Amino acid sequence: MKRIIALILLLATAMLTTSCYKYDAVSDEVRTHEIASDVHSLYISINAADFRIEMADKLSVESNLKYLSVSNDSGVLSVVDEARPHSRYTDATLTLFLPSDTVFDSVSIETGASKMTVGSLSANYLDLKLGAGDICFDTLNAYSEIKIRGGAGAVTVSGGTLNDLSLEMGVGELNLTAALMGESELEFGVGEANLTLIGGKYIYEIDIDKGIGNITVDGKSVSDFGSSGNGSNKVDVDGGVGAINIVFKDN
Repeated sequence: MKRIIALILLLATAMLTTSCYKYDAVSDEVRTHEIASDVHSLYISINAADFRIEMADKLSVESNLKYLSVSNDSGVLSVVDEARPHSRYTDATLTLFLPSDTVFDSVSIETGASKMTVGSLSANYLDLKLGAGDICFDTLNAYSEIKIRGGAGAVTVSGGTLNDLSLEMGVGELNLTAALMGESELEFGVGEANLTLIGGKYIYEIDIDKGIGNITVDGKSVSDFGSSGNGSNKVDVDGGVGAINIVFKDN
């Protein structure tokens, strides 16, 4: 019996040690993956890294992630971090270089605990599943449809055109400056939301379901907003816990 108990304890210790062991997911060397064939769609899935999209003459991927898979299958560029769970990501970097005139058919990006900095990204369809970390877009364009699922952190979009935006924020801050075309639905969790709607107030219809927090529209504080405007572009806001500030900016 004592031998059986000792064996069980040994196995339990080994399992616990294995589950807590950290595998290093970062290499000492930065590798460049040149993309020679034509690409019309993009899929990126990373666990944790400082992720950047920058402009360049040619499409390429540069990273020190040790288990990064980069493939181009019939025009779909896939960039996937295949590291084991509980891996170390100290000083992990991933950079996607794009020609400035690139417009993808579709883009899907999934991030874990990652900081993301984007100069410009344009596509017909965009699907962004964001984990924990600060996310910044200088310019973001979605010409047909865009879905954004925010985790924990700040999301900033400084310009662009977004058609039929569906946005869900978790815990964090949203700073969005863009033209919202079509029908947009924004649902907030916990945190502040600052919306600058490009095109002027007369092209929008705003509908706000207030949560817990102050609401200002065009510089005026409102307690029970409801609906306003009769523009052709509808923005439906479902408030969570936190302030919501909406202003308008002409083109």
